[in-house]
Amino acid sequence: MTEISKMYKIVLIINMVACFAYGVLYGFLWWFWLPQIDNIVTPPFYAQFFGGFLMCSLIWFLRIILQKVPWDKVVLFIEFMMGILGVILLYLVWEILFVYGTMSPVARTNGIVSTTVVTTLLVTNIIAFFIETGKHK
Repeated sequence: MTEISKMYKIVLIINMVACFAYGVLYGFLWWFWLPQIDNIVTPPFYAQFFGGFLMCSLIWFLRIILQKVPWDKVVLFIEFMMGILGVILLYLVWEILFVYGTMSPVARTNGIVSTTVVTTLLVTNIIAFFIETGKHK
């Protein structure tokens, strides 16, 4: 039972920043954000739910970083969050291919930026996860 490395804690801090930014944007500022991107796909309730989920994830990331949680206890949560990132990435690619083509340029830019951020987070998490898993075997 070893502790998480500093490299993985840095990856979790990057995840925390993204969770905070998107959590505030979708959870609290949805009334400003959704009309700007002409979003007809996502009702406000889903945006608020997603923002709340991201804020809860932020709390879990903070708990993992501040407490000396062993790697064995964190693996399932990390895998779950990478799965959620994968589902979000599939949804964003679907939106870019089938929805944003008929919308404003602001909406398309939002889709491309969101897809880039989620792809970067997912790739970073997968690489760091495999490096960390190799250290603990």
